[in-house]
Amino acid sequence: MNLVQGFCRPARKTPPHARAGRTRFMQCRGTEGGCAAPWGCGPLAQRLLAWHEAPWEEVHKQMKIREIMTTDLVTTAPSTPVTQAARLMRDADIGDVLVRDGGQLVGILTDRDIACRVVADGLDANQVSVGDFMSRDLFTGMPDWDVNNASDLMAEQQIRRLPILENGQLVGIV
Repeated sequence: MNLVQGFCRPARKTPPHARAGRTRFMQCRGTEGGCAAPWGCGPLAQRLLAWHEAPWEEVHKQMKIREIMTTDLVTTAPSTPVTQAARLMRDADIGDVLVRDGGQLVGILTDRDIACRVVADGLDANQVSVGDFMSRDLFTGMPDWDVNNASDLMAEQQIRRLPILENGQLVGIV
């Protein structure tokens, strides 16, 4: 199986799992003989095939955070009720909401934060705000970082999400 067989990109209709700039790659037959996936193969499959054929170190030095980050961000204010933040996550099919106050990133609230800090403690999610339960100590990255620098930081700090800032402004998340 060549690498193209495992990767497709939505071209016509956007399926629910491709909302918010995220794409779940579906099985296809590749570009030879036509694609079996309903939305066809895209340029991402071709790039992945080219990266697959290059040495591992070279691929990761070439890839920048800008190429893999999600730019369709869902943000909210610290005063937002947790219930509303959970609805934002559900509607966008994501697991986190970035919290901004006055245009500045001040925290992140994840679905796990809601489950462990709000629901497990028996609190009323309508009565508590995002600011009370968000993670405030954030590690952030920059769009021009190499992917392996970011993955090293994420592994070292044991974090799953890395907000990306450019000139102090939020531009994406990995």
